[in-house]
Amino acid sequence: MAQASRLTESASAVFAVLARAGSATRPQLATLAGLSKPTVSSAVVELENVRLAAHSGTASGGTGRNAAVYRLGPAAGAVLAVDLGPAFTRVRGCALDGTLLAEATRPRENAADAVREALDALPAGTPLRSVVVAVGDVLARNRAGAGMRPATAKAGPVFDAMTVALPPGVPVHLENNVNCAALAELHEGAARGRHTFGYLRIGVGIGLGIVVGGHVLRGANGAAGELARLPYPWDDAVEPRREALEEYVGARSLLRRAAAAWPDTGEPCPGSAD
Repeated sequence: MAQASRLTESASAVFAVLARAGSATRPQLATLAGLSKPTVSSAVVELENVRLAAHSGTASGGTGRNAAVYRLGPAAGAVLAVDLGPAFTRVRGCALDGTLLAEATRPRENAADAVREALDALPAGTPLRSVVVAVGDVLARNRAGAGMRPATAKAGPVFDAMTVALPPGVPVHLENNVNCAALAELHEGAARGRHTFGYLRIGVGIGLGIVVGGHVLRGANGAAGELARLPYPWDDAVEPRREALEEYVGARSLLRRAAAAWPDTGEPCPGSAD
């Protein structure tokens, strides 16, 4: 962001800590940033002057004076997360500390409308810093060699239609949706504290997000974890077909097989994978 690029080194460090913490007192910021209390005090004043930090109350430590509590200021801005799912496009606008500011959900083909709705719902004057788009596809460099885009026709048209609704000049980061889910588990879910693991997703499709040393493993061609492309069945007596595993394991085929095998007992066959 332009403002942050003009900050002193200590103010940038305190801003990064505050974004991760959400809110903190000056002593807490000093501890988390590894800086002296006078340095943090100067950094907080600098951040307040450019509206990147704001006073949000006081905290009592039990003894002595109450400590001022600081949070991100209005100029810190927001990020936009766009999930281009198989049936719906879900959009969330969040502050840099993760606070939800806006959201919208529309059918997949109305991706641009969902983005516009979420942008309109952001607090007035909130600068948009970055956009992350999750797609159910392998990613590839575009023909110009700059930036990423979906590698197949499965997600490409929806991605292109969605981008027309984005403000110009805002960085757009594209990522495979299962990789995004794996990162969410790393930072917020079941994999916290475990920096090497696999996240297996079985839904309409099937995919594997591989995290090694806290980083997503994408592979030389971006196809690491693309289990849907594996041949199936695994039987010496049957000729396996490429990309047949997802067809067999995915939610839609699961429901078809369940309906075909459901006993005629009067009990209704499940209508969803749930």
